[in-house]
Amino acid sequence: MKYLFFIFLFSFLNSQENYLVKIGNNEIFTPEFLNIYNKNRTDNDSLINSNEIDEYLDLFINFKLKVIEAESLGMDTLPSFKKELAGYRNQLSKSYLNDTKVTKGLLQEAYDRMKYEINASHILVSIDPTSSPEDTLKALRKINKIKNEFMNGVSFEKLASKYSDDPSVSKNDGNLGFFSALRMLYSFESAAYNTPIGQVSDPVRTSYGYHLLKVNDKRKTRGDVKVAHIMIVNDKKSKSDTLAKEKIFEIYSLLSEGEDFSDLAKKYSDDKKSGSRGGELDWFGVTNKVNMYETFSNASFDLVNIGDISKPIKTPAGWHIIKLLQKKDLPPYSEIESTLKSRIEKDSRSQKSRNALVKRCKDFYDFREFKKYLKTFYDLESEKILKAKGPQELLSKNDKKLFSLTYNDKIKNFTQNDFLVFLMNFKNSFRNKENSSTIIDELYRMFIEQSIINFENNNLESRYSEFAMLMDEYHDGILLFDLMNEMVWSKAVNDTVGLNSFYSSLITTNPSSNFFHPERVVIKVYETYDEKTHKKLIKQFNRGYDDEYLISRFNKDSNLNLKIYEEVIPLVESAKIKETYNDSSKYYFNIKKDTLKKSIKELDLIKGLVISEYQNLLEKEWLSTLKEKYKIYVNYDILKLIKENKINQINQESNNEEIKIPEFFGTFSNAYKKAVKTLGSSKKTYFKWKGNTYTTE
Repeated sequence: MKYLFFIFLFSFLNSQENYLVKIGNNEIFTPEFLNIYNKNRTDNDSLINSNEIDEYLDLFINFKLKVIEAESLGMDTLPSFKKELAGYRNQLSKSYLNDTKVTKGLLQEAYDRMKYEINASHILVSIDPTSSPEDTLKALRKINKIKNEFMNGVSFEKLASKYSDDPSVSKNDGNLGFFSALRMLYSFESAAYNTPIGQVSDPVRTSYGYHLLKVNDKRKTRGDVKVAHIMIVNDKKSKSDTLAKEKIFEIYSLLSEGEDFSDLAKKYSDDKKSGSRGGELDWFGVTNKVNMYETFSNASFDLVNIGDISKPIKTPAGWHIIKLLQKKDLPPYSEIESTLKSRIEKDSRSQKSRNALVKRCKDFYDFREFKKYLKTFYDLESEKILKAKGPQELLSKNDKKLFSLTYNDKIKNFTQNDFLVFLMNFKNSFRNKENSSTIIDELYRMFIEQSIINFENNNLESRYSEFAMLMDEYHDGILLFDLMNEMVWSKAVNDTVGLNSFYSSLITTNPSSNFFHPERVVIKVYETYDEKTHKKLIKQFNRGYDDEYLISRFNKDSNLNLKIYEEVIPLVESAKIKETYNDSSKYYFNIKKDTLKKSIKELDLIKGLVISEYQNLLEKEWLSTLKEKYKIYVNYDILKLIKENKINQINQESNNEEIKIPEFFGTFSNAYKKAVKTLGSSKKTYFKWKGNTYTTE
């Protein structure tokens, strides 16, 4: 309801008679004004408050005046402006360049998996991602043979030692220990979480090759932990841990005798980075992508109470003593959703969301493929590709299109030469490779994906009205800031002469108490720290001794016994002054010394306030100049309809006819596609099909 005007946006947006405001030659229509009006409202009422409209319209006109002036000065053509706007667009486009439904599912799946940790062993048959189909089939047959041996009773550990290409197998028999979500490649992780305890998965393909997984155990997540440690590394030459062990146990004895952990870490730890912080390490656990040795991790989580200290433990890095600083459980989903999203964007599972986006875009943009023309690339020799200094050496004169995309009845062709330019960025992939056809297939898949996503990115403004309006807001906001900074904010700060002149005029024309000192009283304060000294001080003062004598007498043993200083306080407070009183174990004795009349505050004391007032003046004068430069016309007939909440009559008033929602024909799918292409995609944009009204979202 709040954005009701969108229903009518397409029917009067370009109507010349329906502008709300005209500034110079720039016509501004009702939707743009109402968009900003609704965004700045503090209430949730769906009806327009007529009392607010005039005030908002004045602010809106002032805003647009500044933006139009910035554009006339060419500020929107500056490289710095374009760079900043492009940065905003890049951030905003991310939420449009993925499949929202798939991404949401991936987030929830990752969070649900993070509630548990899996202990698994694996066997790897390594194979390059660009290996030939023959080599890939050979590796698949090998991994299936290994699984058959396991099913026939051979232990997984023996099979891992015998067959696995993972270099760590000699130390762990294939056991990877416990891990949680977002620690392994997505396909590997999925196999681990989907395989029951004690069973072996089907072969899993990753960029490393084929894997068999055996799930050994599953437990609830232990959350996150923050610890400090003292580490003594093994001797690098002899690789012996004898001396390190002796040192760590000696430090442990010192801790047992009550010495401070932080001090010992700073003094003795070989981990100098953490040692300088008393041994403190970063958080690690389920939500933090920090890998620790399993023995270290287990010892850390085994500590129960804050401040507990472990016995010395050994890891491949050396010997450690660990102190527990903090522990926390897995946070609620809402607290880590943004962090999860960031991690998933960098994780292999993000490909799932891209695949869904590409599939959706292929349908929408009527993807047509002519794959027969890819044969030209299969005929290229790897050596020729490697030696080519640029795509021009491989370009075909008879350029053929490989696929096309269509939007708004315009066809965009992607040709063999386009693919060659893309391929040259990866020409080193063909080094010493005989299976160039496999590489070409993978690069062609990447080329299609990148081309479609770029095509979608380039059309975001025309496809999504919300995106276009946000980009307009960013555009105007950056221009407004830059020009205001130049004409008002920085000018007021840097114009020393103007500021001093304004200050002089301000204090003669503005009686505000902000710029003047009130009548004040100067008092002298005698401060002591105990009652006995205080009483002695009063006696000595009453006998007529001066300050110099009092200081020399009372501060003979310590300079802290007596302190004498002056204070300036408002006149209204002087009546509350007690000659002698105590406060927070301090004793005071005051005398009234002088009365100060009302006076002007020095500029240095109120510079911030004066600058603010000067900025207001500069802006007011500047706006007056702009209003003389650009003639402003307000369409009061339209304004009256807005105030009366009769937006649906705006088009009727100018055209004297019913508002018409565009109608599309054919199948619903074709009608929908044509509507989106014509009107843009939005839950607030409408079209008709067979007598019924639908949105284009």
